[in-house]
Amino acid sequence: MKKGKLYIIDWIDHTGNAGWIEDIDIEEPVKCRTVGWFITETQTSYKIADTISTEDDIAGLSVIIKSCVTNIQELIKDDEGRKKTS
Repeated sequence: MKKGKLYIIDWIDHTGNAGWIEDIDIEEPVKCRTVGWFITETQTSYKIADTISTEDDIAGLSVIIKSCVTNIQELIKDDEGRKKTS
């Protein structure tokens, strides 16, 4: 992944339930999708922002654990300037 590029990341999130549970088989992790600009990564996570300024300030930072990621696609422009996945 390259800093400043726009990506779609599919990942699995943990869930929980603090109430009484009658059927544990229906409790499952949640499939998630995050779209944003790649900021940086660590050994264990990707950091993605949903908003960036022209001065490189960021907002809406998501820290996604690499072991939970199921798919990564870069969004690129086609010959007519429309966004598409790579």
